[in-house]
Order: sequence, then structure tokens, then C-alpha cells
Amino acid sequence: MKIRHIAIENFRAIEKLDIDCSEKMNVYIGDNGAGKSTVLEAIIVLYSWLNAKLASPKSRGRSIRKEDIRIGSGYCFLSIDVEHKGKTAHWSLMKGMTPDDSLDKQTDLRELESFVRHIRDFNTSDQYLLSVYGVNRNISSVNIDKRIYGKKDAPQDMVRNSFASTRWKQFFNWYYERENEENRMKARFNIQYHDESLDTIRE
Repeated sequence: MKIRHIAIENFRAIEKLDIDCSEKMNVYIGDNGAGKSTVLEAIIVLYSWLNAKLASPKSRGRSIRKEDIRIGSGYCFLSIDVEHKGKTAHWSLMKGMTPDDSLDKQTDLRELESFVRHIRDFNTSDQYLLSVYGVNRNISSVNIDKRIYGKKDAPQDMVRNSFASTRWKQFFNWYYERENEENRMKARFNIQYHDESLDTIRE
């Protein structure tokens, strides 16, 4: 799944920002407080609705909070365009009211239902991972949790418990366990074996 475009208006410190995303890697560089993390937070809020609908059609994602609206503005608007296996989708979230009461800025989740069906129908084992980590992610501060060895999560649990609750320690322990298991399988059975769940992260 690829993000094609993000539009942000009056979200926290960002007044207006439109981003056309690259086909490959996107890197954002700026001083502290420039808004890099704010862009990631906007993506989290938008993607939470896809995440919720994949878990259950009646589930709801994160709403824009009153304190998310930029000081001095009466509204906040977020929208995203994504593509997955040739299928595109657009959805948006709105809180407050624009000065001209514009109808082109409103919460619109109509394309989410068909997009979720597309993801499920295309490949039931196809999963996505969206993780965002803060600046406190030094590996030296992570204690390896041996209790998670051998623990396997069902695909629906992976979706339900994905980026909204992801923590650096949780992710590191998961990766550590899966990579160790992969190495054991290579040693015992097949040197070509690889864990497909790690492909997205490695690529």
C-alpha cells in the first residue's frame, strides 16, 4: 500500500500543507518543532479509520480533537489518497467549520468500505504495517522479553493491534523473535527460507 497524497489544514502548528508522496522512500528533514512529527500524527489519525474498518465494519478510528485545531482557526481538515494493488481510495476528516462553510471540506469515508473489501478480497493473508516511533528508541535501552518466544498473532489481531498501540520495545521484541525463528529454520531445514512477515520492514 502506498500513500499518494496528504492534505493538512490547521492541524496543530501546520496551517496548510499538501504533500505528493514519492513512489519509493519519502524523507522529511527539519529543525525541532518544524512539524515533522505533526505530519506523522496526521497520517496516524487518517489511517486509524482504515485500521478500524479492517478489524470490524462498525469500528471507528481516531477523531480530530478540539486541541488539534490550530490556534486562531475554527476548523481542521485532513485528507489522504492511497493506492493498493491498482485500487485507489480517498478519505478525509473534518472538525469545526470553515469561514465560508465550504462543502468540499468535510468528513468523507465513502470510499473506505469498498477499499477494505478490495484489500480483503485481493489476498486474505496480505497485511500492512504502519509504525511511528518517537525519539526515545535507543536499542541499548530495550530489554529483550524472552516470554514472547514462540508467540504467534493471528492476522486479525495484527490489524486490530497495529500502529495505534505500537511501541518501540514491542516492535523490537517482535522483530527479534521472528528473525531468530527465521535463522533457526534456515539452519535446520532450508537455507533459502525467509519469514514473509519481515519482508515489508526489510524492503
